[in-house]
Order: sequence, then C-alpha cells, then structure tokens
Amino acid sequence: LKMNTDGVGIPRCEDGTYANTFKCDPELPPRAPFAWTLDANLSPLPGNAATPAMGLHGTCPSEFAGKDQQDPFLLMVQYDKKVIGNHAVFWSGFGNGMGLGSASGFGNEFTWDTEYNCLDENHQNMPAMTKIEYDEGTGLTTTTISGPALSCKKDISETTYKEGKGSKMGKSGKGDDDDECLETGYEVWQRQGDEEDIDLVVDVEVDSDTCTYTMNMTFDGSVMDEIGVPFMNDVTFDNFFTDFFVPRNPGSGFASTCLAEGLLSEFTPGEPKPWNFPEGNVGLNTYYTDYGWTVNVPKKARKATGFESVTLGASPCGTYTQPFPHYSVHFYAVDTDFRKTMTCNSEGGYFCLNATDQCGESGLKMNTDGEGIPRCQDGSYANTFKCPVGPNFAWTLDANPSPLPGNAATPAMGLHGTCPSEFSPTKDPRDPYLLMVQYDGTVIGNHAVFYSGFANGQGLASGQGEDGMMYSWSTEYNCLDEKHMNQPTLTYVHYNTETGLTTTSISGPAVQCKKDIKVSSTKKGKKDSKGEMGERGRKLRGL
Repeated sequence: LKMNTDGVGIPRCEDGTYANTFKCDPELPPRAPFAWTLDANLSPLPGNAATPAMGLHGTCPSEFAGKDQQDPFLLMVQYDKKVIGNHAVFWSGFGNGMGLGSASGFGNEFTWDTEYNCLDENHQNMPAMTKIEYDEGTGLTTTTISGPALSCKKDISETTYKEGKGSKMGKSGKGDDDDECLETGYEVWQRQGDEEDIDLVVDVEVDSDTCTYTMNMTFDGSVMDEIGVPFMNDVTFDNFFTDFFVPRNPGSGFASTCLAEGLLSEFTPGEPKPWNFPEGNVGLNTYYTDYGWTVNVPKKARKATGFESVTLGASPCGTYTQPFPHYSVHFYAVDTDFRKTMTCNSEGGYFCLNATDQCGESGLKMNTDGEGIPRCQDGSYANTFKCPVGPNFAWTLDANPSPLPGNAATPAMGLHGTCPSEFSPTKDPRDPYLLMVQYDGTVIGNHAVFYSGFANGQGLASGQGEDGMMYSWSTEYNCLDEKHMNQPTLTYVHYNTETGLTTTSISGPAVQCKKDIKVSSTKKGKKDSKGEMGERGRKLRGL
C-alpha cells in the first residue's frame, strides 16, 4: 500500500502539481506536468509502474512522447509519499560507444537541467543536473547527478573504488586506504542471549480510565556466572571501589583486564584498537563488551504505549563514562530492525567519532554536533527531562568538556544525554543513572543504568523504600511535541529480596487507551524452572 499506486496521499503543491517532482517543459508535447504512473493509467501503460524494492515510477509525459528509443529517459521513484530515488535509463548500445538516437544529435553525452515543483524540507537535495556520458578514451560510461548538499562543513572528495581491492566484477577486501570509512552497527551487540536463561519478562498494563501505561522489565541477575558472563556476580557493595571501580584502583586485576581490551581506547581516533579494527569490533571481546537480551513489547501494547522493544545489557567492564560492571536497560520506541540501520564510523568501538569524521547519512543522524536537535522557546532541549537541580539537560556532543572528551553516541543505540547532575562528582556510582537516547532529532529510548551488585541484592548508596532496594525518578519535561507525549513520568529500579529478581519500570501517559490491556512477554510452556535451565547449561548464543 505504501507504493501509493492509487495516488492517495502523494503530496501536491498549491497549484495541484505533484510536490518534489520535475517541473516539465510546457512547450514539449503533450504539454503536461509530471505524473506518477498510477493504477488508473491509460496508454501507453495500462496500469502502474511500481516495482518491488524500487518504488513507484513517475516522469514528465514528454519523456515518452514520440521519443527516439535510443535517447535516454529520466524518471523518479517514490515510496510512502517520499521521493526516494532519481532514475536514468539508456539503451545498452550507448554503454558500448554506439551513441544516442540519430535524431537527437547528442552523440556521446546527454544532460538534463532540472527545476522542481515545490520542494519540502525532506527534498532540498534534489539534483539540479543529471548527465550521462560515454568516454571513448577509457570505454567507461558515467551517470552524474549534482545539486544542493545537505551538509557542507568541509570539502569531500571520495570514491567507492579502492586501489588493490580486487579485479572488476570480483569480491573486494578491506583495502589499505587510510581514508576508507568503515561504519559500525548492530554487530557490537552481537552477544545476544535467550530471555529464558535469565527469567527476563516484560509486563505491560494500560489503564483506560486514567489513560496511562506501566511497563516492567524483570530479570534474574544471579545467574550471570552460570551462563558465562564475567565479573557481574563478583561485585559487592563493599568491594566496589577497591576491586571494580577503575578510577580508584587502575592497577587491579579487573582494571588490567578491561584496559587490555580497550576500555579507555575509544577516544583516540586513528590509533590501533585492541579489538583489531577493521577486522574486529568490541562485540567480539570477552570483557570489554556487552552481553545483551532483547524482548519485543507484546504486540497488543505497542500502539497503546508507543514503545516497541526493551533491552537489557550486561557490561562486565562498563564503559568510559561508567567504568565498572553494570546493567543497562533501554525502553525503545523503535524495533531492532530500525536499530540495525543506525550505523556510524566508530572504528569498531561503542562510541561514534565526531560528525566531521562521519561518512554516511546514518552517522550524521546521530546529531553529535547538535545540529537538528529541536529546542524549546527558552533554549532548552525539547522532549527531554526538566532537571531538578543544576544545569539543563544536555546531549553528549562532540564539543563536550571533561569528563567525556567527545560525544556518547553509540551504533544501533543513539546519542545519549541526561541532566548533568546525574554525573555530579559528588554522586556515588553505586546509585543508578537515568539517561535518554535520540536519533535524527527524535528521542527513541529511555535508559536506566545500575551497578551489577544491585541485581545481586547488594543494595544502593541512596536506596529508597523500606528495605533500601529501590531507586526512583519522577520526571517532568521541557516542551513535548506530539511525537513524545508518552514520555515516562516515573521510572524506578527495584530488587526484590524475596524472589531475587530485579525490575526496571516506566509509567506515563498512554498513546491509545480505548480499553484496558494487561499482557506479558512470557509464553506458556516456554519457560522452565531454574533447575531445568541449569541442565541446558544456560548458554548464551555465540559463546
């Protein structure tokens, strides 16, 4: 249906012409404006020209009006109401030096200079010139487009061809070009486990009377040793600083192990990485890596809550900003397939290089230079926490001062941000942290972090509740736009001393609340007892 072959929903300009399309020459027959090839088309095409994995085609009718078929054609393709491609077609003889149609007299070159019907903000880069050219000297055929750039902070001159990478039509290798830009993505999270191994469950309730949701993610942190995740069960409240907090004891066995695998190597671009980039990445490490679990939000609750998936990450070494064994819980408004498109140049690590070092659109959408991230009228960042004390919410951008010498954007995760008070020098790192992640100007996730000892019943520095095994945040927000009205107003983490399970919970306004919903990710017959899981070895995939 997103091919829009019935024409419904394809945007138009005020004068009725299709938006973001070629402005056709009114002097060329049949003197008609740009047209998409819709279902109701008449001759010469009795139907649409929408193509799987390509889109719906359209062009100026003059391109197909009594034209010599040995001359080239220029078209566009759209999908889901957006122009996603520019399309040139020419007969195969042109690529063999046979020239163009005899009537055109253009020989070995053909150029289209294009103006457009009204362009919206998503189509400002449409080509102003398209050209095909056959070079008699080299025997090569070139198709060229040129137009306004989206970002032009520096001159760029790059090619997909690398010297010594292989012969024509053959498979290429990594190459030795120092300027080669290799993007990293979901592979850094490749140690994905089965939720049954750790009793991981996502429960969701939607109250139609109050139009609110509550989403809980619960897991058993006591089994990490059994399933092969190091360090997580070794941390106690008392040995945290002496044995497992790198800044206090950089010479400990824990610190030495983690530093050897690159814990502090992330912010030295261009330096050799311990994980042997580009062949390797942090996802292949044993200690400075992330062991993860992903659960889709039950289908009935996705539209009602606006959340798609929940992830748990176990980080034996932690990260540059939190260098100790910890858990990360993300509540995502996007699914895993979308996260797999969120790549950036990170040299195989967990943190993207600066915006000026990105080579692809996805890396630029991390917005690590701050451009494109919306703000409120008072200058604060839109759709973010209203900080109860200290400075306003801040995204971790390229120009960050100490303690983070760069951004904290992560492949397949997004750009992190929080209230600066969460990382106050006076804060005890045995208390949890609350952050957000954004991508392409949109907040896509809420993120809680806590040291691994908490999930073993070791308590917190500032624990709440009767047993001190809870920590909560009540959150208000800087201005919220219509896409972010479901942001949580309460987040908490809790360790249950009776069951030994740890819960991270969010609650807030529902997107839809037509009826009460109470669903769980648990499937009947799928979950065994702890003993039976022990017999299965509780093995993580890939270990």
